[in-house]
Amino acid sequence: MLRKITILILILIFSVALVDHIRNANENENINLLSKIPEDVNETGLIGGYGNVKVAKATQGYIIYINNSKFFLNASKAYFFPWGFVVIEKTYENLTIPVYIYTRTTTTTYRRIEGSNDTIKGVEVAIKEGVENVTEVVEVTKIKAYSYNGSLLWEHKPQPPYKWGAILHYPRVLFSNNSEVFFIAEIPQGIRGNSPDLPPLLRNVTQNCLYVYGERGLIQKFVFSNLYRATDVFLISARNYTAFGIEIPYGDNTPHYAEVLIFQGSKVIFRKSFVRSNPSVLMDLLTGKAKVLPNGYVEFGVFDGVGVYHNGTFKYIPRN
Repeated sequence: MLRKITILILILIFSVALVDHIRNANENENINLLSKIPEDVNETGLIGGYGNVKVAKATQGYIIYINNSKFFLNASKAYFFPWGFVVIEKTYENLTIPVYIYTRTTTTTYRRIEGSNDTIKGVEVAIKEGVENVTEVVEVTKIKAYSYNGSLLWEHKPQPPYKWGAILHYPRVLFSNNSEVFFIAEIPQGIRGNSPDLPPLLRNVTQNCLYVYGERGLIQKFVFSNLYRATDVFLISARNYTAFGIEIPYGDNTPHYAEVLIFQGSKVIFRKSFVRSNPSVLMDLLTGKAKVLPNGYVEFGVFDGVGVYHNGTFKYIPRN
């Protein structure tokens, strides 16, 4: 009986110590994130206000005013909202990543000609491919959201790179924000620079994705074709509007398919696909630059003209 009581006491002591350790760790994280303003840091301009919170750019990082207090946020780039802010960190971690295995072997063969002592020389080609997992140290992008008291709200880690040969291929990661939510686009890259090639076996472990995050975490995830490497991508915002566009080619890198989404806050207010209908026309589907105005006017190059969306109406304007 005494032994059982002793064990229970030890468990209780350990539990209290663990809770205290976690609380102290969280407090230390908050202290490190929002700290006293260094003497050599000066405010350079107000960014915005959110109720009792004001945010200003500084010579290094940001200065956050909360009621009568002010704090220093040591971040080169941050995105601010009424509910908190998002920072992006680069670090290195030991991760399990997919490795694309491709081997091509040739064997010389000799075939005797029927009814003769002569032989014909030939070559047999054998191709072996597959995907294996390995563990190694890779660069990791961490996207973290915090409340204005420094508490962690959520964290997002983009999909890891894949390896082909001795080269790590990281996804292209784009960020944008409107007044309400934060957007993350992850676009896997091909294995030969501008080539559209994305090994078929890797299509199960890589995705063209668009994530929409709010105060409480992930709101929506959109997955697009990853048949080949995306050739054109844009992600831009103005006030409470955001536009995202992606183009996926055929295997020979000629235009095939594109899609454009427009958001008001986290709500999709426009979504349209564009497909090349005439195989003889090789012009890109998404062309030129896209722009978003604070009133929700969106313009982007498409086919040989311009696509315009405003007040619930889309129209295509050919170039003269």
